[in-house]
Amino acid sequence: QLEAEIVAHEEPSPDIAVLRLRPDHPFPYVPGQYCSVETPWWPRVWRSYSMATAPRDDNLIEFHVRKIDAGWVSTALVRHARPGDVVRLGHPMGTMAIDRRSDRDVVCIVGGTGLAPIRAMIEDMAGWNWYRRVHVFFGVRKHEDLYDLSALTMLEAAHEWLTLTCAVSEDPTWIGDHGLA
Repeated sequence: QLEAEIVAHEEPSPDIAVLRLRPDHPFPYVPGQYCSVETPWWPRVWRSYSMATAPRDDNLIEFHVRKIDAGWVSTALVRHARPGDVVRLGHPMGTMAIDRRSDRDVVCIVGGTGLAPIRAMIEDMAGWNWYRRVHVFFGVRKHEDLYDLSALTMLEAAHEWLTLTCAVSEDPTWIGDHGLA
């Protein structure tokens, strides 16, 4: 376990926060993994979140957190956390990862903050992939839940192998694909 300072806290939608943290020690992980987080507001209560960025030279880690009813940790991170606050991180866990030995295309179907590990894997692939097509289908209920759309569209514009399709199921004002991903 290590401590990490929150260096940025953004709320791109009413119930979602994007947090950037700076761990006090190196935090090696594989894109697609997750770790447990403990906040100072609920000591000894841990909740798992996927890292939303590939490992970076500056050691910053990004988490995407949706506040859920009766979610003590998620509510604290969305509503109360601010830059300067310190949280604790458990060890990286999980086996979801892109197999670099494969030459097969990749299809990702995500909803809401489930985008986090997918974005981390795509960021990682941007550093080495040039031959595998990646198709991301991002489904949400309301268009404001497409909280990370600008980062995804920038990745799509920079990499011809990446295709992004967004679908909104419960918002008739959305100009784009409607329905479930």
